[in-house]
Amino acid sequence: MPDKIIAHIDGGSRGNPGPAAAGFTLTDSTGAQLKAKAFFLGKATNNIAEYTSFLKALEASKQTGAEQLTVYSDSELLVRHVELRRQPDHANLVEEGRGAQFDQFVSRELHGHAHRNRKNRRFRRMVNNVVLVLGPHLGQPQDVPAVT
Repeated sequence: MPDKIIAHIDGGSRGNPGPAAAGFTLTDSTGAQLKAKAFFLGKATNNIAEYTSFLKALEASKQTGAEQLTVYSDSELLVRHVELRRQPDHANLVEEGRGAQFDQFVSRELHGHAHRNRKNRRFRRMVNNVVLVLGPHLGQPQDVPAVT
């Protein structure tokens, strides 16, 4: 069981709202990938896609049994909402993430725009591919394999 999980998350939509996808990768503290998952959401806003990626990563991280979690997101808005520095548009999603899952980790960090890196750029491309390539063929929201 890993002691620390590092999650890279992303979500996006084409149009706002429009066809949307969300996804995450989980690695351990050595950088070994534990899980990668993408989700076609159907029609949703960019914010819903970002929140979904966060919540799905939290669910998967909790299943590992790790007590420490670091999350990297390119959404400064999501970071401010979770840290309660800005009133969220989708308070129910933020509360679900904070109360039900994020706050349960003994040690937790959430990083936004200042921590963009190559892994997040690769993940952005994956989300775009799910929306643009797979989305029209999937029709309904569903899980799809992640390739990072």
